[in-house]
Amino acid sequence: PRGGRARADYGDDHVAAIGRYTRLHDLGFPPAAIRILLQAEEGVPFPIAPGITLVVAPGMLGSGLPAGPLVDRIRDTLTRLLQEPEHDDARSRADD
Repeated sequence: PRGGRARADYGDDHVAAIGRYTRLHDLGFPPAAIRILLQAEEGVPFPIAPGITLVVAPGMLGSGLPAGPLVDRIRDTLTRLLQEPEHDDARSRADD
């Protein structure tokens, strides 16, 4: 808090930090892990599958941002990245 113990003032940044802490705690993270996650400057890595890690900015944790649109964008991105390249047989014959 700002202002010391006698006249403590908690701003929006404090309220947001408490919200992030509470959300991570509700998800089952222990206090030591929450501290590490919230202090990460480059982002918090969450392994999703072998070879795929989602990195989330610490300020986003517990932010209340709707996940649906983000899930859609992640799905679309992964679909594009993981799909096999299309082979154009006509083009490859023309190149020969």
